[in-house]
Amino acid sequence: MSYFLCDIIAMAMIGLLDTSMSIHHIACMVGMYIGLYQQTAASDIIGGIFIAEISNPAMHGRTIIKNAGMRYTKIYEIFEYSFFTFYIFGRCILGLPIVTRTVTCEHTNIFIRLVCIVIALQSYYFVFQMVGIIRNRWNEYALRKKHGIKFNWLSINKEEVAKYNKIKPQTDEKKLL
Repeated sequence: MSYFLCDIIAMAMIGLLDTSMSIHHIACMVGMYIGLYQQTAASDIIGGIFIAEISNPAMHGRTIIKNAGMRYTKIYEIFEYSFFTFYIFGRCILGLPIVTRTVTCEHTNIFIRLVCIVIALQSYYFVFQMVGIIRNRWNEYALRKKHGIKFNWLSINKEEVAKYNKIKPQTDEKKLL
């Protein structure tokens, strides 16, 4: 619970907290508290934390690299694709049996079941958005390849980025993720 509390405070302090994340973090904290208080669903909660957080190292690496001004590098792309892969694998493949077990367990509190369902639906919504981003990234890569534009691993080649920006289709990424 302390992780979610710390994360919600940090997100608020740096201006990243929105309604969706507020609901998500508060629901997780309340669900964990109920599970601890009633001494039920511990393995499901821990499994849920694992599948929910498996993508965080790649997500944070991507954000750090982007904030360091290295958005147009190969390392950024590796972290971005890793984040998408771990998120989709964790939430959709590993998560489905945990959600099913939690929701069908007769001893699990109704609120924990509800939180589980809501977080699963939120995850599937984000996966749907990620599919659009992946499609855009693939199209961007194909466009760069067609025009012979290459990104470096750890440094920005301003000439290549300038060439790319001239041919890049305009998309609103904030709408996508």
